[in-house]
Amino acid sequence: MTDPSQSPEFAAASPADLARQARSEIVLAMAGIPFNRWLPPRFEAATTVRTPPEIAQRLVGAYATAVYADYQGSGKGLKASQEAVNAIESHLGIDLEQFLTPGEMAYLRQATPSGGDNAKFSWRYECCHVFLWALGFIPTLGVPCEECDVDEMAMLLKALSSFDDLLPAASPQPKEVLRDAADLILRYNWACVDARLNHHPAPAGLNGEVAVEWHHAFNWLVGPGDDWDHISTDT
Repeated sequence: MTDPSQSPEFAAASPADLARQARSEIVLAMAGIPFNRWLPPRFEAATTVRTPPEIAQRLVGAYATAVYADYQGSGKGLKASQEAVNAIESHLGIDLEQFLTPGEMAYLRQATPSGGDNAKFSWRYECCHVFLWALGFIPTLGVPCEECDVDEMAMLLKALSSFDDLLPAASPQPKEVLRDAADLILRYNWACVDARLNHHPAPAGLNGEVAVEWHHAFNWLVGPGDDWDHISTDT
């Protein structure tokens, strides 16, 4: 069989799904990035797009956790880490626990988290980059090649007087734009995973660590509705 769209894996794909995949593959081909034509598209009928209020809350929860992880990972200690998180909570006028997942809450309650946990949660800054773009605070998502600008992210959030100012200041991306980006990021991450499994550098300057975090964010943004702590980034 030479046409993957006729395979059982593509049975649920609509014309719009296949067109979205084709657009992604054109972007990849133009950048010289390998792609897998047998990797099915995101099936629109089986996914939902998170609402702007959901995205705003997830942004704040992931950001606060990343800040804590950043402080812990850089050796600033428990007191400084907690004070940094408390400052976010105070500035935005929120009860942070309402924005956190069970996994994040468990991590923040650790006085001496492992280096692995610190690394895992500090990488969530990249998910926050995706959320800021989805809400329209960052004009261009870009390509997952370089780590996001954490200082710029902090300034964007500090410019808000409170959490209640976040959504009025947002210009959320249309659902179709989010769907297109989700399909493309899936394929960027596939290219990184394929390169790693074959002991090659990631193509076209892609950063596998960044790509998988963006994939995590998009699988929550445009997915079957799985909770944040149990998102899969399989390719």
